[in-house]
Amino acid sequence: MYEEIEAAIAEVQQPRSRFQLERFVTGSHSTPEMQYYQTCLELQDMIYKYQIAKIGVQKAELKIKRLRETKDEMKELKAQETEIGLRQTRLAMIGAERELADLVEIYPFDIVKS
Repeated sequence: MYEEIEAAIAEVQQPRSRFQLERFVTGSHSTPEMQYYQTCLELQDMIYKYQIAKIGVQKAELKIKRLRETKDEMKELKAQETEIGLRQTRLAMIGAERELADLVEIYPFDIVKS
């Protein structure tokens, strides 16, 4: 049952929809230059957070592996807790990937060319 719920949550993951990004983030600025500026800032922030999350996933996977190697019952429970956090991080990364893809599409290439 939990797998079904987790799959449904993964399907809807995205902090801000394309509509929200276009209307309330970049679209909140009236000039193309400011829209460009805002899009660049959003991309910078999202890329940074995504890269940090990827490192966090690697660290969590390593931590789980090391905890399990001990064969200690308490450390096994800690490994299970870490796995729960890892699943949450991976779900958030799905949404981040979608938002990042939208931002890349929104990125105003025409302004860069002029």
